Amino acid sequence: MSTIKLSRFTQYLLTTEEQLGGAVLSPLQLQVMQNELGTAAESMINFVIDPGDPKNVRDHAYLKAAVDIYANIIDRSFAAEKVLDQNKSNPV
Repeated sequence: MSTIKLSRFTQYLLTTEEQLGGAVLSPLQLQVMQNELGTAAESMINFVIDPGDPKNVRDHAYLKAAVDIYANIIDRSFAAEKVLDQNKSNPV
């Protein structure tokens, strides 16, 4: 069972199984994340960079980070689901 890890920011000590299970998105959550990824990626593609404007550069960096985060969450979900499926097929 997870336990709270004392930290400035709340974290939990999770078993590998808990970490994998928590990373798997439901079909609806996956669709929402994919929509968010698509929106951020579309905005990034249409973004016109003005290197002389710090706010513009910051906004572009924000979009890039959003794309990276959404893609990472989706990829992690698929990878965790694959490992859990393999663990079910090949119990220790």
